Amino acid sequence: MRNIFFKYIFYWLLTFSFSFGSIEIFLRLFNPLVLTGGYIGNYVYDKELGVRIKKGYWTNTTDYRQEVYVNDIGTVNFEDNFNEYKNLIFALGDSYTQGTGLPSDSSYPFQLSLSLNTINGYYKKDYAFFNLGLSAYGGVQDLMTYQKYKKSLGTP
Repeated sequence: MRNIFFKYIFYWLLTFSFSFGSIEIFLRLFNPLVLTGGYIGNYVYDKELGVRIKKGYWTNTTDYRQEVYVNDIGTVNFEDNFNEYKNLIFALGDSYTQGTGLPSDSSYPFQLSLSLNTINGYYKKDYAFFNLGLSAYGGVQDLMTYQKYKKSLGTP
């Protein structure tokens, strides 16, 4: 009697595990989860990173005001051309780096750019800050973003 009970439990667990694993594989293949830290309409699916932000300027009001400008390079910067800058600095991170919930000129990469490049009241193009932060990004996506922009922009 005891052996039958254990066989029943074993087969039940085996069936449950197989079913759960099959459903997980099906969902990962045919319905990938795309996480964003803002209005989902402002993001597009990216095969490498999972999600990336759309280029251009957009604002939305949810429970806070979202304002973002994404340049032609795909970074959250006002500048489109960084050729005149002497040094490259990549700011990697999540919503804090991107500046989610702040006006576009209040993110810390923008403020660092102003602080380090302003000398005696004049803006000098010494340090190019690339804001590569994006809401809902994690460490793996940050490293992948770093490699992607390192190839296209150069070593920071």
